[in-house]
Formats: sequence, structure tokens, C-alpha cells
Amino acid sequence: MDARESRRVRGRWDGDKDRMSVHQEPVSEALRRLGRPPEPEATGGRTKQELYERARELDIPRRSAMTKGELARAIARREG
Repeated sequence: MDARESRRVRGRWDGDKDRMSVHQEPVSEALRRLGRPPEPEATGGRTKQELYERARELDIPRRSAMTKGELARAIARREG
């Protein structure tokens, strides 16, 4: 096999879920998942305001520009 063949696309994807790798998902599923609000467990069940207040206590920079999920991750990293 030469270099040109290794880069060639092998066939055309026809939407067959069975041929998708473990790490792929249909675009419609990804969009549906991304459109959902985060699960309460992901933020500890706290509101964005509660997360913001905790971030202020921890002196996390740029907290006012963060989303709820970003605040939760920043707090988790800071708390260790």
C-alpha cells in the first residue's frame, strides 16, 4: 500500500449506526445531548448563583464570564 492509498476514504458513510465506531454518535443525538441542561449531579444540585458565590469565596478569576458548568468545573479543580 502506498501513501496515497492510506489517505483514501474507504467508501461512503450511509448513516448505518452499526458501522460507526464506539466513539461516534449520530449528529442528531449529539445535538440533542448538547441542548439538554446539565444533570443536577454534575453541579452538585447548586444553582448558578450559588456556584458563583462559591467561586467568589475561592477567588476564581473571570467567574462572571463563566457558564454554570464552567463554574462547577473551576470550583471542583480549586477544591481539589
